[in-house]
Amino acid sequence: MKEKVFLFYSLYVVFIGLLQFSLDGYFYQYITPESGWFSNKSVLIFAVISGIFLGNYAQNYLNVKNENPILNKLFKGLYISLGILFLTILFVPSCFRYCYPIMNGLGLILLLLIITSLVSIYIRTKRIYIFFSLGIFFLILGFVIFILKNFSLLPYNFITENSSKLGSGVEVIFLSLSMANLIKELKDSSEKAQNFALQKSEEMNELKSYFLSNISHELRTPLNTIMNLIELINGETDNNSIQKKCEIIKYSSQSLLSSVNDILDFSKIEKDEIKLEIADFDALKLFTEISNNITTRAQEQNLDFEFIIDSNVPKC
Repeated sequence: MKEKVFLFYSLYVVFIGLLQFSLDGYFYQYITPESGWFSNKSVLIFAVISGIFLGNYAQNYLNVKNENPILNKLFKGLYISLGILFLTILFVPSCFRYCYPIMNGLGLILLLLIITSLVSIYIRTKRIYIFFSLGIFFLILGFVIFILKNFSLLPYNFITENSSKLGSGVEVIFLSLSMANLIKELKDSSEKAQNFALQKSEEMNELKSYFLSNISHELRTPLNTIMNLIELINGETDNNSIQKKCEIIKYSSQSLLSSVNDILDFSKIEKDEIKLEIADFDALKLFTEISNNITTRAQEQNLDFEFIIDSNVPKC
């Protein structure tokens, strides 16, 4: 919807500019100096198109479809009327003299629909679109002054003569401010969504770390118990077959315990709680345990594994 708002606003500004260009005769002077068919009808054509885009812009900006479905249908009816008028201008020359008053009437209806939408939204939500309302106000004010001048109810001067142009210019300024405000709202909304997503991600990471930490602690106790029992069984029997199986259980348990310790370390790293410590260790014993573990895995895959200890390996 927001993309439509920017599109309709941009098109409205373009065609309202072309309308003023035609009213001042510049369109005839610089674009169609030969006074052709389009030059004679350019004012009405640009008026109809700018009216359609203004209505669509206001309708989408104010979210009339959701705020007031009845007004939304009236807007659509107005577009149909403007479309019929547009076709009449193009293809029914005999009715051309009636098109100006009809366009004025439809333009008045469009402004009334926009004002009614603003009032309806304020009554329902208490929300005021300041810049948008001021833009529409100055547009109406400019044309009211221009009409009163034509009826000699206001004196002729620069302001009254150009009131419609001045009103349209001020209107575009305030509508531009309303669009800038809309961009700010979209940016704030995007930042809030990103912050919410980041917060949820952090909560999920904390929950995952808590779960892994608890599971790891729960696994370490039975694994240590199993390893202690295997050591006892291995020391109490002279049966080579049983001792060999005990060694397999022992090294498998050590491998699983190592994985559990890795999970705990990973959780500490995520929480920035990991601390490096300097400690003595038996390199030969460590290499031997790794070798025995890999030998067991290699045998399961029917692979040969050879481990050779260099004589220079330090012993604890």
